[in-house]
Amino acid sequence: MELSFYLQHAAYAGHDCAWARAFFPERPLLCTPPTYNTRRLDDMSIHALQATLRALAESGTDPSEFSRYGVLTLSHNGPSIYSEEFYGQLLSEENPQMASPMLFTESVLNIAASHIALALKTHAPILALNAGVADGAEIIRQLAILLQARHAERLILCAAEEFSPICTEVLQACSNYPGKTFQGGAVSLLTSRDPLPGHSTLVRLSPVLSPENALPQLARLAEKKTRLLLGSFSDAPQHLDALPTLEPGPALPYMKNEQAFTVLFAAEWAECARRALENQQSLALIQANTESIQWALFNPA
Repeated sequence: MELSFYLQHAAYAGHDCAWARAFFPERPLLCTPPTYNTRRLDDMSIHALQATLRALAESGTDPSEFSRYGVLTLSHNGPSIYSEEFYGQLLSEENPQMASPMLFTESVLNIAASHIALALKTHAPILALNAGVADGAEIIRQLAILLQARHAERLILCAAEEFSPICTEVLQACSNYPGKTFQGGAVSLLTSRDPLPGHSTLVRLSPVLSPENALPQLARLAEKKTRLLLGSFSDAPQHLDALPTLEPGPALPYMKNEQAFTVLFAAEWAECARRALENQQSLALIQANTESIQWALFNPA
């Protein structure tokens, strides 16, 4: 079964960084976003709410339509700042019962999804997923399955990250994670099963294929003038050398100095959709490892 969906719009909120300025040019708000009390929320939830409400306002989505959106959030770290503060209190207090219950309730993995759902007043499906840095393509596949199986007609995919002091120190010391400087923030993608009014990008997902089966198909796409980009969170196996037109993913130049894990992954998808729409050109974003290859084909709708 072919999996596809429409990407209507995307927005970023969080720390100022070069890739956010490049990928998300400032756009006017076409409607006024609702207010939501963020005074007690952790940074990750605040960024997730701001990115989601900005995406809806920039796209001109009427607030009466907000409740039609389901919510799917993903994060590698989760709300690590409040988690760190809570366990710090738990270990340092003479009476552990004095640890703040507010910190605990805001430190659970699904907290960003919960606040987005409350802000939108939606009763559509709500999911929170913990994702590794190489799992983004599978998360997108799950989103497409949810839409095509009619569990939801529209879904907000929000990737959100924050980096506590201990989290940053550990990640900087671990060679398995690309980057030495980390940026907290969130990217929200507005997606739907069917096209909505306005400009959107049709995203078609390939099956997961062996290199032997994938390379001829990618070569045919290149012959049709489709731009081929290697996802920045992919491995770069040597068998992709057979594709002379392969370009690096747009997030790659920023990964060392402004790493953001799942947020940067979602930002790369948003940038591919924006380029396909603005240039009126098909674009394939490839996710590859030593055993398999898959890609997303972005076409202006």
